[in-house]
Amino acid sequence: GFRGTVSYIDKFADDTIGVAVALSTMTSPNQEKRWNSWGYPEFEGSDGKQYSILGGAKPFVRSSTLERDSAMLVLEASPNDQLSMVFDALYVDFKDEKILRGIEIPFAWGQGAIAASSATIDSESGFISSAVTQGQRVVVRNDYEDR
Repeated sequence: GFRGTVSYIDKFADDTIGVAVALSTMTSPNQEKRWNSWGYPEFEGSDGKQYSILGGAKPFVRSSTLERDSAMLVLEASPNDQLSMVFDALYVDFKDEKILRGIEIPFAWGQGAIAASSATIDSESGFISSAVTQGQRVVVRNDYEDR
């Protein structure tokens, strides 16, 4: 990314008038990984006991670029000890572009079936760490947002 700022500050007229001006620009790229689980419902193993299993998941990656330009102005006048006036203004313009890519994977809460005999159970946690599912319908997503 890039960030840059230019500013000017000064007083004049026997220090009764002051001015400050600043311009700023930035470009900030960002990359992130996301993992969303759909929860952990109970699942009956081949031994008849209840275990926790992954309901589904959404692993995604997000790429984004934020571009922002801003300008600032302050004017101050103090012609005497009884009067002081200040005017300030701020302008900000930005563009935020985001691309989200990933897949929605149903598992225990999907349309398919999970064979209890295929489940590998972690005996310490009571969690099914792997299993075979058939008939699931996954959703591949490529989302774009521009604001």
